[in-house]
Amino acid sequence: MQSLTIFGFESPEKPRTLKPRPLGLKGSMQIKWSSWSDFVVSVRGSGPEKLTYYGRNLTRQQRDAVSIASSSSKFFGEVSRHGLRGFFGQRRVVVFKEDGTVRDYSIKFDFSILDIFITVQGNIVVIALRPLSSPGYCYHDGCIAFKKDLRETRISLEFTDMIDFQSWLEAQSPLSPLPSSNCPQHRDANLGTSPQSSTFQQSSAEPDTDLMDLISQPKWLQKITNGALFVAIDEAGKVHTWTKDERYHDCLGRTPDLEYPGHKPSPVTYLSELVIEKIAIGGWMTAAIDTNGELFIWGHSPPGQDGELLVLAGKPNLEEKLRRGDSTEEDSSEEEGDEDDSAPADSALDEDELVKTVPLFIDGLPAKATHVAIGIGHVLVAAELHDHPRRTAVFGAGRGHVGQLGMGRSIDFLDTFSPIPFFDGADVKQVACAPFTSFVITHEKVEEE
Repeated sequence: MQSLTIFGFESPEKPRTLKPRPLGLKGSMQIKWSSWSDFVVSVRGSGPEKLTYYGRNLTRQQRDAVSIASSSSKFFGEVSRHGLRGFFGQRRVVVFKEDGTVRDYSIKFDFSILDIFITVQGNIVVIALRPLSSPGYCYHDGCIAFKKDLRETRISLEFTDMIDFQSWLEAQSPLSPLPSSNCPQHRDANLGTSPQSSTFQQSSAEPDTDLMDLISQPKWLQKITNGALFVAIDEAGKVHTWTKDERYHDCLGRTPDLEYPGHKPSPVTYLSELVIEKIAIGGWMTAAIDTNGELFIWGHSPPGQDGELLVLAGKPNLEEKLRRGDSTEEDSSEEEGDEDDSAPADSALDEDELVKTVPLFIDGLPAKATHVAIGIGHVLVAAELHDHPRRTAVFGAGRGHVGQLGMGRSIDFLDTFSPIPFFDGADVKQVACAPFTSFVITHEKVEEE
């Protein structure tokens, strides 16, 4: 049996600090979607899986649509703004309209939707697959890119807003892709034939665009985005990052250059010899866990926020000292400018300028990370001892002004990864973060009578 615990910002109507509290759900659970104002959780008990929406953004009709969505559905929306905007399957898109109604669209043409996400600018991007045997596909006034291989064509479509996206879903007429006059990046791209033609023809000149970057790489095992920065794991477990927003160049975990520019999917050099199995992103920070349970983090706190994680501020020795319990949180401010003479001289030789290793300790012993999630300025990490998987902890760090660190009170900023007492010894199955809210799913032991 599993239990879901929530803490932090409850809702726009109840902007108060929440202490960790179980939600009262029982069964096998997973957080499917979370934003600053709503979340969706799936629960599977003795019967079929049930999807439940929590929040106040949706009308009753829209909530009901979530509850009957298939278990394979994926959700999309705006994490920091309007919350959930709909969900989709390979051949279906359900949109929650601003007037409170629901529109269910079936995809008429022969392609399958892989992903839908909304950028920080509010653009909607659709990634899809089309078999080469298909005579054509539909498109309605926007930006498009494509890549062919032996069996299929990967397609990326970008729409200026939800109205433009819904217009495409409404029309679904067999048009060749034409560059949008509203998109300067694609305005001059020769991508198709006349709009009367229903047969797709590839131009000899492929555009060098950001949409191409989304689909021109090998298939990703995992790809995540905060709406501006993309992070992906390839089939070899290597991490790649890219962004077209120059404000996020210092969040790439690498330094852009001519060979690996910021807007092209490129490997994070410091992690190139490791096999990464989990990644997380939120705000201006990214984290990764390798197959040995080593935790890595890069980026920085949100602009305008006071405080920075010690490990990101380049103080790994102090971070390790604090995690071992040799110092207190108050000591960190006093010792911030002092060198730790007791640390080994070569302790930082392998430290990267951008990507930092996060040391975690349980009862003074080195621990391995099992799960990680990031909000807007705060991080949650679940960990266990290498040889004692039942000795576990959940750590929180960063901003905690509304209780999102789980300490039961408001904390302006916690610059070290500190254990959350509520989850001491818990068997953690998932951690998730919305901008100012945190979720932890744990396995609860059933007491025998």
